[in-house]
Amino acid sequence: MRTIRIIVRVVLYGVLGLVLLTFFFPSLWPAFSGGTRGRYLKQQKHYANSFKSGDTNVPLFAMDWFAPTVHFCRINQSGKGSARRDVGHAIQAGVSISLDATNLKVLVEMINLLPPPSKQSLPVQRQIVVGCIRSNQWFRAVYGRADIPDELEKIAETTGASLPWYLPTVQGRPIARAKIGEFACLASDAPTAISKSDVYGQVQHSQMHVWSIGRWGSKTLANLTPIPDDAYTWQSTAISPDGRIVVVASHYGLYAVDLQTEKLLWRAGRLDGKEYVGKVVVIGGPYLYTAGAHVVERWDLASGQKLGILTTNENIVKSLKTSRDGKVFLASFGSYSERPKYFSIWEGGTNNSAAQFTEAQGAFANLSPDGEMIALSRFGRKELVLLRWRTGERKEIPLRNSQGAYAVYWSADGKRMAVYVDTYPASIYIYDTTTWKPIAQWGCGRIGESSEFIFGTDGALFQIRGNEINALDVASLKRITED
Repeated sequence: MRTIRIIVRVVLYGVLGLVLLTFFFPSLWPAFSGGTRGRYLKQQKHYANSFKSGDTNVPLFAMDWFAPTVHFCRINQSGKGSARRDVGHAIQAGVSISLDATNLKVLVEMINLLPPPSKQSLPVQRQIVVGCIRSNQWFRAVYGRADIPDELEKIAETTGASLPWYLPTVQGRPIARAKIGEFACLASDAPTAISKSDVYGQVQHSQMHVWSIGRWGSKTLANLTPIPDDAYTWQSTAISPDGRIVVVASHYGLYAVDLQTEKLLWRAGRLDGKEYVGKVVVIGGPYLYTAGAHVVERWDLASGQKLGILTTNENIVKSLKTSRDGKVFLASFGSYSERPKYFSIWEGGTNNSAAQFTEAQGAFANLSPDGEMIALSRFGRKELVLLRWRTGERKEIPLRNSQGAYAVYWSADGKRMAVYVDTYPASIYIYDTTTWKPIAQWGCGRIGESSEFIFGTDGALFQIRGNEINALDVASLKRITED
């Protein structure tokens, strides 16, 4: 009997072991085998060995990267192949590849130009493993997705393979929250912001709130009502870089407020366009630039004296921008529902345009700190355009991880660029303007809400979003290099 009980126990434990193995082996196997990634690494090794043994059927080019899932690209020697994603239990998405003679030649040229591999030991999420036939030899290299070689980017572009950059995710910090109303503007060179709240009663009016903005916190300095009651419908607001003067354009008029005396500095009649709500004001140096529907004007900021009409355009004025030093001014024009297509440039203190240009597909534009370069962000396009407006020289900068951009912002020293890109939700990419390679991603967008951004003099990027101001210390960010 005892022998029978022992046999029964052995059988029961065996059955239990098989059951447990059935449940847990699939999850344990990747740890032993290297999982999907391990399988592709073994495949790369197999290609190398097969080529050395004389196999003529190995791929011309093989590329794998591993985060968040395995992505692979295989192209045979006739130019056919695919680039897809392997999630372990299925092959998903991607493209089929069939290169014509021209693109196959480009592929071979780029393979021959691939640089030596990174000397660093890279984390898995940043690895790109490449194996290919080069000069009748098998070439293998591991590159970093935080600093992808130009030649490998060209291969991805030619084949249609997905190869996004690895961008560290960085976090901003909240520095101001308004309990009522929304923020309207923030001074670029002073820790001063303006928010506005509407007061409803027998007489409707807007209250202006003046904020002291610190790197780590903020406070309300004053609550003002210096603008006449009939001006409660603010349409555009601008603050001087030093934070001393605020200008408000409303349906009823133009108003300048001295924040030191907390009183109305001057007022003028409403801008052109009557019922048109797209009035725009911007301050550059000692000047205020304004636009209603069609007329762009220059004013003396301190006195409110109109200094001239810069242009009257049949198209609607979409935006006004000035360089950081206020010496160059840019106006963008277009139809009501489309992106701007027509652009005019003035140098500060003059009423005659220095240059004009057209972007047939439309773009949003902003000026570099010195005003010599214009960045054009074209929604739905994977590149930014940098235009030297004096010479007409153009340069395209790939966005890399996004299909389009909404707006571009330069840091005060011109060394960094923040691009508000079309991710979901929208986010900021930070670029190094020396290499034009991305440094980091700030996921600051919120679905259904728009944002405005401005760089401070200390390298902080401020985001104005509704009733909050957030900040990212861009000056401290450094690009990951792979060597």
